[in-house]
Amino acid sequence: METALMSNHSTDYPAGILTKETLKSFFAIAEAPDGTLTYAPGYEHIPENWYRRPLGVANEYSATSFVTDVTQMASVVPEALSVGGNTGTVNSFTGADLGNITGGAYQTPDRTDPTKFVCFFYQLSLALLPDFLRSEALGLLQEKIGPFVDPECAKIGK
Repeated sequence: METALMSNHSTDYPAGILTKETLKSFFAIAEAPDGTLTYAPGYEHIPENWYRRPLGVANEYSATSFVTDVTQMASVVPEALSVGGNTGTVNSFTGADLGNITGGAYQTPDRTDPTKFVCFFYQLSLALLPDFLRSEALGLLQEKIGPFVDPECAKIGK
């Protein structure tokens, strides 16, 4: 899979590679000889011989890289951006009303629209910031993500 998120950056693959085995390790997924997959709660771990991207290099992982990776992932598996949780029983997932978080700027059908996803991520980041960090973090968000945010998105919540 061509994504920087969770890729192994070894000597053999300095640009990074993400394999099924790496993903299965991170998420504690075991594969039986017949090909069935099972989840082993509590066995999630960083894979053996897994190396993060080095800091201070030309292709350092950035906010832009993250947005690109998540947008690419969502185009393949839109459910990956579902926000919500189970409501006390197995398979009882209930999605959150994202319209309440973004003042209607981001709706569930829009999750594969990169512009609207960046707006959603920007607004969610602001919503989760404690007030005492907001001014400093807002400057960082505006510097790193601001160029990708629709000007109308930045007005939401003001």
